[in-house]
Amino acid sequence: IGSSINSLNMQSFLNLLIVITVIKLIHASTLIELQSYNISDVSVSGLSSGAYMAVQMHVAHSSVINGAAIFAGGPYYCAESNLLYAEEKCMDVTLGGPEVSKLATITWEYSAFNYIDSPINLSDDNIYLFSGADDSVVDPTVVQALQSYYSVFTDVDNIVADYNVESEHCIPTVSFGEVCNRLSSPYIGNCQFDGAGAGLQTIYNNKLTAPVSTSDYNTSNLFSFDQTPYITSKQSSIGDQGYIYIPTACQSGNIACSLHVSFHGCKQNIETIGNLYASST
Repeated sequence: IGSSINSLNMQSFLNLLIVITVIKLIHASTLIELQSYNISDVSVSGLSSGAYMAVQMHVAHSSVINGAAIFAGGPYYCAESNLLYAEEKCMDVTLGGPEVSKLATITWEYSAFNYIDSPINLSDDNIYLFSGADDSVVDPTVVQALQSYYSVFTDVDNIVADYNVESEHCIPTVSFGEVCNRLSSPYIGNCQFDGAGAGLQTIYNNKLTAPVSTSDYNTSNLFSFDQTPYITSKQSSIGDQGYIYIPTACQSGNIACSLHVSFHGCKQNIETIGNLYASST
């Protein structure tokens, strides 16, 4: 996607927000080839493993990405390349949970070696954090550790956290998905709470005009696209195809639009839940 990153020019929720959802192994009958769009800014979000991916992207590429909405995820480099840590510090807290001070120090060190962008870039980013009060997969204290981690680099007034929704491990919605406090596929919870909306409003300073309903979008603007031209590593686990929602006003490239990239969690691939992550969150 070719464009310079310019100042934010937001006019409405549906006319200016482009949302890409990275989905593994999407089988769609028609693929579009991405064009060069006029992108003003970039933000990320994700659930669970996708939340961790979003944090990794946000911190590592903070000179380009300037906001994040994290659902049930923990700090950057939380597992420290250790499977036991991944399961027992970054999901449950059997081993005591993420070591925030240590991870913050590693972040500074990696920046000094130019492995990642400087975390100074995070200072004015808007960040939304969500952990369901009944989450049995990623302990809420892990997300609270992420809040402490971000607070090392980011103005605390820029961080909004929701910990009181009585939901299981899911992205909460107003009216779609499984029973909110039940752990089940598609890990999209009917919680009478618009998690995606809360995240996007936080990132964009409450300047978005909400749709009439959370299902009110132009389905003809949701496309499947070929991701393989952008995958250069043979070790990549990104699927060959992804979904992109391109508002009509953004398709010509004549107007600056925001790019939001969302990463799905485990068991949310197309074979398991269809296109629900892209269409219903």
